[in-house]
Amino acid sequence: MKSIADIATSLPGPVNVADRLKPSASRSSDDVLTRKAREFVGLTFFAPLLKQASDPVLKGKYLHGGRGEQVFRGQLNELLAMRIGQSSRLGIAEALVRQLNRDSSAQAAGGLDLEA
Repeated sequence: MKSIADIATSLPGPVNVADRLKPSASRSSDDVLTRKAREFVGLTFFAPLLKQASDPVLKGKYLHGGRGEQVFRGQLNELLAMRIGQSSRLGIAEALVRQLNRDSSAQAAGGLDLEA
């Protein structure tokens, strides 16, 4: 039977967990860019639709949640818009990602001056 000292010396050195979990840098940045583009599409296109659809036609004295309902409804609409943007396949987010990648590669090559 092995002793604890034998087991401890056979173990590899310290492991950086972040390095193991993180995929390659380019794939990771593309995934983040795609996710953010989809959120942008959701908040830009779907949030106004949800706000319009959730506004009550008749705001009466009764059966209305007041300010709390308005705040909650706004937060719910924002969350729903982001989720719809993540799951929608309209192609707007993908086109945005392609354009941003094209611009960043052109800037890296020195052909695009974004400062001017």
